[in-house]
Formats: sequence, structure tokens, C-alpha cells
Amino acid sequence: MIHLDSLFMRTKYIFSVTVLWCFFIVFCWAESPNNEGVKAFSNENYAEAVDLFSTQVAKAPSVEGFYNLGNAHYKLKQYPEAVIAYLRALRLNPSFEDAAYNLQLTQQKIAPGHATLSNNMPWENPLTLLLDCGSVQKWTSISFICLILAAICWNLFRILSHRIIQRVALLSTFVLVISFFITSLAAICQRYRYYHNSLAVITSDQAQTYASPILNSKKEMLLPAGSIVNLQDIDNKGWARVQTSDGSETWIHLAQLEQVRDKD
Repeated sequence: MIHLDSLFMRTKYIFSVTVLWCFFIVFCWAESPNNEGVKAFSNENYAEAVDLFSTQVAKAPSVEGFYNLGNAHYKLKQYPEAVIAYLRALRLNPSFEDAAYNLQLTQQKIAPGHATLSNNMPWENPLTLLLDCGSVQKWTSISFICLILAAICWNLFRILSHRIIQRVALLSTFVLVISFFITSLAAICQRYRYYHNSLAVITSDQAQTYASPILNSKKEMLLPAGSIVNLQDIDNKGWARVQTSDGSETWIHLAQLEQVRDKD
């Protein structure tokens, strides 16, 4: 009887710790909405909403913050700024469908058929599509939960005497530890992609591109403001080599674009 009471107390303790950890994870990764910004947006004070959301994401970058900022820019017809904000929301959560939809809608406003999301994102392969099932925060949360559950199963294996339950607990511990390492690796990969994103957005209206990083070189295409490009290289004279949506490479003044990864 004493053994059962001890077992019950240990199980209750482990369960309590698990619940507290889950609440802690949710609390840490939960995005607190900017109520003032949402209120300003609802009242159609879009300029004020831009200021409020910009302040919010500068202090604490979040999916919802960048998404709301993009919506406010869109209402003001500031399409390049809206594109940047939506891309930054998608960097935090690549599976955020609303941001992806609004991004494509904004690009259609800029230039129909130009620089679409699908042909300009550098992560369209099975592995990255799997990674995009979760953001950095989600993968991290899952890995923590796997670790906690593994600890619980290991303790059950140690304190229980029933052989079948011990085997199940030991097998569960092994699976959860493997899951912890896999999800942790996914979080690390997403984090790496987050900080090594090469996307940039054209901010100048009808930006001129050149065949080489020389002002009097052959002029090539004109890129409308809001076009998405892949940044390939930057020289020490203020030029950037970019890849456009059709796969061609060209040179442009660095001052005419903004990198998506600038505001982290």
C-alpha cells in the first residue's frame, strides 16, 4: 500500500511538472497582439496602425505583427512595404496561408504575373516543404514536449515493476528521444534559413538593372517596386547581383532594394 501511495505521488508530481512546462512553452511562444494597432486598423486609421505595428515588430518580431503591418501598408497602397512585411511574416511561419495569399494579392496589384511567390521562393523542395509544416517556435515547442514526455516514460520504466508496462515505457522513451532530436534539428534548420534568407524586395519605382556593376554598362530590364528578387552577391561599391523571377541574373543599385532579413 505504501508502494502504491508513493507511486501515485510520483505520477502526480510528474504530471504536474508536465502541465506547468506545457503552459510555460505556450506562454513563451504566444504572440501578444497589439490592441492599439488593431483598434487603429479597425477605425481605418491605417497610417497610425502602421506606426503602431512597426513599433511592435521592432521590439518583438512576430508573425501576427508583420501580417498586420502588411495589411496596414496594403490599405495605404504602399505595396512594396506590404510585400516586405508579408515576407517577414512568412519567414517566421512559412505555412501561414493568409500571409501567402495576401502576398500574391499584393503582387498582382504591382504587376500581374511578375515575381510571384511560387517561382521566387528558394525553398521549394520536399525537405523544406516538410520543414515548413512548422515554424521555429512550433518545432522548438514540440521538441520540448518530446523531451518532457521522454523523461516521464523513463521514470515510469524505473518505478513500475510490471514487465509489459516497462517495455512499453522504455520503447516510448526511445521513440520520444529520437523525436526530440529530429524536431530540434528541424528547429535549428528553420532558424538557419530564417537568418540566411536571400530574398529582397525592390523599393524604387521602375528600378533600372544593368549587365554589370558599372553605371554606363548595358541597361537591361526595369523592375517595378515590390518585385521579389534573390540576392546573390553585394560588392563594395553599392551594387547587388540579383536573380529575378524568370531565373535571369542582373545588377542593381543596392539602395533600390531592401533585404527581407534586415529587421529580425
